[in-house]
Amino acid sequence: MAVTYQDVVRANGPFASWAFTETSGLDFVPWIGGAHLTGHNAFLYQQTGPFAGAFALTANTTGYLTLPFPGGGVAPWTVEFWLKLGAYPPAATVKPAHSGNQTTPNGAGFYILTSGVWHFQVIPVSDTTLTALTPNTGWHLVQYGHTDATGTSLFLAIDGQIVSTRTLVGLTAANPQSWGFLADAVGALPCTSASISYPAVYPSVFTAPNLLSTFLAATDPTSALSLTRGAVTTIDNDLLQQILAAVRRTF
Repeated sequence: MAVTYQDVVRANGPFASWAFTETSGLDFVPWIGGAHLTGHNAFLYQQTGPFAGAFALTANTTGYLTLPFPGGGVAPWTVEFWLKLGAYPPAATVKPAHSGNQTTPNGAGFYILTSGVWHFQVIPVSDTTLTALTPNTGWHLVQYGHTDATGTSLFLAIDGQIVSTRTLVGLTAANPQSWGFLADAVGALPCTSASISYPAVYPSVFTAPNLLSTFLAATDPTSALSLTRGAVTTIDNDLLQQILAAVRRTF
């Protein structure tokens, strides 16, 4: 059986991921996991995604998504999604993703200015200019998350490569409480006409190979599978079977 993009995501151990197969409505069911994404305002459904067979969800002016996760989401975690901006640079400042309630020190996110410059935002602790740029309106894989169990360090990766890491002094509450896409938690800074595909949330911090695996999976899922977190489990299992076989031969 041929390896698919979903096989690679599954091997990395997601909490949930969404394929956007819906044709209407504001309730988005995960293809793996049990958490539903909630849509707000209007969308265009089953748009062309970043690779063959992938669907995208396009924000119709002010559409955005939230994933309520009260009392959970303690680091480490990784969030990823494919993003296609409606215009680049954007006509107005946009926020492709956020975590937290955006009002206390458990909030974080990324926004893009009309100059095309990305900003890394930790609410209300810091606001840092990044060198990461998406130089066109093509599809780009965006990944970010907490890099340790205390939730004090975050990273941003674009197209499978880490472009920025930050140690966050003052981030006293690690619980994100919620995640969201295409705007902030209340719909401000919407990514007008932007598209999103295959968002996923993982209860783990990705290594460099793990980050690359999803990006590579869009074109070569078979090779990408060897870079996933699950690949380590497979190797360990094979070794265990060899040891068990050797033990049986001694009896």
